[in-house]
Amino acid sequence: MRLYFIDEVKNQRNNQYFGVCCVHMEHGYYQSIHEKMIKIFERAEWNLDQYEFKGSYMFSSSRGDPQVSVEKRIEMVEQILDLDIAKKNSKLKIEFCFNASGDSEDNYLGLLTECFKKLPSPHNGLGKRLCGVFVDHHDGYDPQKIRDRVIYPAITRKEWILLEDVHVIGQWNKQQMGMTLCDILAYLSSWISLFPDPSTASEEIMNEENISEHDRRKYQRVIELLALVKKLNIRRID
Repeated sequence: MRLYFIDEVKNQRNNQYFGVCCVHMEHGYYQSIHEKMIKIFERAEWNLDQYEFKGSYMFSSSRGDPQVSVEKRIEMVEQILDLDIAKKNSKLKIEFCFNASGDSEDNYLGLLTECFKKLPSPHNGLGKRLCGVFVDHHDGYDPQKIRDRVIYPAITRKEWILLEDVHVIGQWNKQQMGMTLCDILAYLSSWISLFPDPSTASEEIMNEENISEHDRRKYQRVIELLALVKKLNIRRID
């Protein structure tokens, strides 16, 4: 069975910026990722019983667990990305599609459709054609439209079988490591994708006058972190 985790992201530097991230993996690999991420948070003394972790909390010690410094937060993300994600034979695949059309249901569905165009074909064997889809809750999005307009057509085309329904994740709990990972990758991708060519982002950041020194340092760290990720596909959809 293949698992899909989906999250959306906006960016404070551009009100119209909007992106959708899809992280997918085989179900057997999820257990390894889940266990290793839990241990990373525990070593950093992040209180998962009380505070969730989001990508946007990485550079702010006042969000999430106030006892964990910014440097520790960055170290946590580095360690998470340095799991099998960072290896050439990474079992994770990440699709990130974005544009400047704002946070609307139609735009979300359109970008999600683009993410699912890269859906792999299932392998032969018992249970190999099953897929589970998990999406972050959003008051403005109809789960039925997500299922009927995007997920069903995509999986039918590739002959997957959806596990019961699209699972909408509402209130956070510490078991949701798949969604946490997706949120982190969505946040990092949103920063780097603001530049037309991410490969030249570092040079552009240093030369752009409108970026504060604080944001400049954040950009540089994001570039360093995303350099760890091998199977990340970022696409602008206009």
